[in-house]
Order: sequence, then C-alpha cells, then structure tokens
Amino acid sequence: MNSAPVSNDRVREPNRRESSAGAATHPGGILPSIGARAVRALQATQASALFLAAVGVLLLAILPSGWLSGNEEQYLAEAYRSVRPGDWPKQSNLLGGFPHAFVFNELFGHLIAAVDFAAAQFIGRLLAVALYAFALTRLFAFLKLQVLDLLIVVTAFVVAAEGLVGDEWMFRGIEPKVLAYGFVLLALVEFLRGRSALCFGLLVIAVHIHALVGGLWAGVFFAAFMMLGTPRRRTVLLHAAVAAVVLVPYGIFLMRQGYAQFDTFVESAGPPVGWILTYVAYPWHTTPFVDIKSFLKWTPGLALTIVIGVAAALAMRRLRAGREQRLACLVALSAAWVIVALLLTYVFDDGRFGPYLLFRPSSLNLLLALVLLVCVLRRLPSSADPWLRVGMLAVLVFVCSHAVLHLRVYPIGREMLQHAERRELVDWVSTQTPSGSVFLIETQIEHRFFDFERRTRRASLFFHRFTPGSSADIRQWYQRHLLRERVMAKGCDSADSKLRIDYLIASAETAERLAATCGPIVHESGEFRVVEFQRPG
Repeated sequence: MNSAPVSNDRVREPNRRESSAGAATHPGGILPSIGARAVRALQATQASALFLAAVGVLLLAILPSGWLSGNEEQYLAEAYRSVRPGDWPKQSNLLGGFPHAFVFNELFGHLIAAVDFAAAQFIGRLLAVALYAFALTRLFAFLKLQVLDLLIVVTAFVVAAEGLVGDEWMFRGIEPKVLAYGFVLLALVEFLRGRSALCFGLLVIAVHIHALVGGLWAGVFFAAFMMLGTPRRRTVLLHAAVAAVVLVPYGIFLMRQGYAQFDTFVESAGPPVGWILTYVAYPWHTTPFVDIKSFLKWTPGLALTIVIGVAAALAMRRLRAGREQRLACLVALSAAWVIVALLLTYVFDDGRFGPYLLFRPSSLNLLLALVLLVCVLRRLPSSADPWLRVGMLAVLVFVCSHAVLHLRVYPIGREMLQHAERRELVDWVSTQTPSGSVFLIETQIEHRFFDFERRTRRASLFFHRFTPGSSADIRQWYQRHLLRERVMAKGCDSADSKLRIDYLIASAETAERLAATCGPIVHESGEFRVVEFQRPG
C-alpha cells in the first residue's frame, strides 16, 4: 500500500527553527532585532508608553536631589516662614515675601514643617515631574504623536535651556511658576479640543498659583480663541467673563497687598518701582536695552522667535487638521506677544512694564514650537520619517546629556563642596553670635550663602537675588541694595542708614580693607572673614 506523501513544509519546519535559533544567537541577528524593537517602542502612541517616557526624561531634566537652588532657597524659605513665622529671623532679607503665592506657601510650608527643606524639595520636584508627565501625555496623545516625538521635544527643550528670550524657563526646580505652567499645559489640551470653559477653568487655577504665568497665558489663549472663532466667540466671551469674575477676589487681595503691578505708573519720590525691577533687580528678565552686550546676548533668541512666529503663521494656513492649526495659531500669537513686548520695552524705557515680566511666555512658546515641528515632521513620507527622527533624537540625547551635566549635576557637586567649605563658618555663626544678629554679606560672595538664614537662623540684611513682591518692600529692597554697595565700596563710615547691622561676612581681602572703618575681624574660616560692625559714633 502506498503511503501518503510527506509534506515538504513539515520536513523544513525543524530546519527553520534551527536557522532562526542560530540567528537569535548570532550577534548579527540580535542587533537588528533589538534595533527593530527599540524603534517599535519609540513609535508607541499609547498613553501608558507616553507617560513612562515623559517621567523618565523629566526625572533627568528636573532631577530631584535635595540640594536647593538659589530660587528654591528663596521660595521654600518664604513658604516655611508663612506657616512658622516665629521660627525665622525677623529682619530677614525676604522682607514681606510673596503673599500672592499663598497656594504654594501653604502647601510647601506645611510640607517643610513636616519633613525638612531637602525632603520638601525632593518631593516637590517629583510632584512637578508627575504634573508635567501627565500634561505632556495628554497633549501628545491628543495630537496622536509618538514616544519618539515626546523625547525629541523635551530633550531639544532642555538643550535650548528651556527658553529663547529673557532667561525664561519652565521646570528647573520647584517654585510657584513651575506648578502654574503645568496647569497651563493642561489648559492647552482643552484649547486644542475647543473647550473654552475647561481651558479658562484650568487657567484660573494657574493664576492662583502664579498670577503672571496664568494671567499672561490667559490673554494669549483668549486671543487665539477669538481669532479662530471656534467655539463661538460669544461662548468664549462668556467663559472668559466668568473666569474674570472668579478672579476678582484674588485681584482685590493683590491690590491690598500693594503689589508692584498695581502702582507701576504711579509717581513716587524715589525711583519708580518699575525702574528698580527693570534696571537693578533683574534686567536679564525685563529688557535687552541695558547696553550693547545685553542686546547682543538677546539677539539670537529674538531672531529665532521671529522665525518661529512667521513659520507658525504660514503653517496655520497649510495645516488641514484642526488641532494642528490651533496649535500653530497659539505658537504664532505667543511669538507675536514676545515681539510686542520687545517694542513696548524699547518705546517705554522708563521700566514701567518691568513688573509684568512681559517676556515670560517665551519659554512655553519654544516648547509649543517644538511640538508643532514634530507634527510637521510626521507628514514626511513614512520611509524617511522614523529614521530621520531617530537620528535627531540620537544627536539631541548626546547634547542633552552635556546640558544636564552642566545645568543640573555639576551645580549640585559645587554646592556640596561649597557647603563643606563654609560649614565651620555656619557653625560658628549659629553658636557664637546672638540669635537676633543681622549680617551683611559681600556682593561677590552672596551666591555662596543663599542658605544662610535657613542654616543659621540669623538674619541676612540683603540678597540681590531675593526680590519681594509689594511696592513698599521693593523700595526697601532698593535701599538695602544701596546701603550694601556703599559699605562695601567706601567702608562703614558711609552707613548712614538706621538699618541694623551687627556683622559683615566678606572675603579676606575685603575684610582687611573694611576692618579700618567697620570693626575688628572676629572670626576667620577659610577664605571668609567675619567683621564685627561698629557703627561710627
């Protein structure tokens, strides 16, 4: 009897398995397999994949460490002082602080009281990572973008130092504006969906966390809604009006606190508050017209902002998808805002717009421009698209690693070394000086002592970096600034102010020069000297 023919497929089946197993163990087969899996992972669009990618890259960008930056020293100190005023020096350089940040102050003030400053910073940065990861996941999922796109955008944003103009940034640490930007990003998604009610609702939260961040972006969103005409302009006006009414109590509160934004146009006996903020406190945030060096430093960012605005306006006409067209509109308007701010700063050079920090939208404008760019790249032919973007990501990761090292890791290392260097001085101040003592720290070394009040519980009369919010406090800040400049330049004979000073902390060279008019050097610690201040007469 004839047997049935054996299928060739069955005969070849073991050979196939053997060959595939050999390929898997051969390096030439493993590498392409890993590469293919990596590309597939980068092309994922699921919300879970986007969220994990966002958390990973944001952890590197924000880097919870427990070592406070200069801004964090200021904002976390004010938060703690707002809930534990008796545990902070009365003559603090913080002056009246920042009552507008009461949401942040309450949250982090009680957190610091429960743990400590380092742990609160660590938790706060993790909170920022979670907030931004959630917001970016919603944004990229709605735009149907991939993990690869998210990584390109965030790494490019970090490489560009998170902004182009006015030294603006979004998430270098934990402070009120960092949390406010998270809610602005959430509002962005609702704007792209055409949901004006939810958009303005989230912006109200952002305003209560940081008035300028939420307020300036509310203006940009409102203009974009009105320009696009969807939803109906009447509906947008209604929702914007409701949001404005909700913000009235907050506005009254700020007005009663005497905030600088409410009297920048009011004449005063001394220099106007706007001039102080623009030309003394933080000119790097407010104007490029201080001198030619400052203007040249601002020029590349301003030029690129103009390019972004023009490109976004052209893209708005060509993009057919409604969500991408809306995004292009927002990018164009926020870029236009920055250029209008430049013109206002040039025309009104008396500093009247300084308190409003008009260039603040430039940071998020860059982030949105990068998102728009990857949306355009997705329109390339499918054969060229993924590998072009993978190549971009590889270059950006290399550059970003250096940026993270220089902007995030190295400063922590320097702070650790500097803390060890000044530990003996801090211990001496904490144990050998009266609890109510007031110290004046030399201008050139103040950046080494941002944590002075936190570690010693002694008052430091003035820090240039720590600028208060109310007009009265800003004027007092300016008087302290002038006092320190006089003392450090001319000696203690020039200290005609009634402000209390008990000790000076200065470099060895400066201390030797000041000792003749100020008093004896009472302590030496490495390169630092403590001079006892003895007021003439």
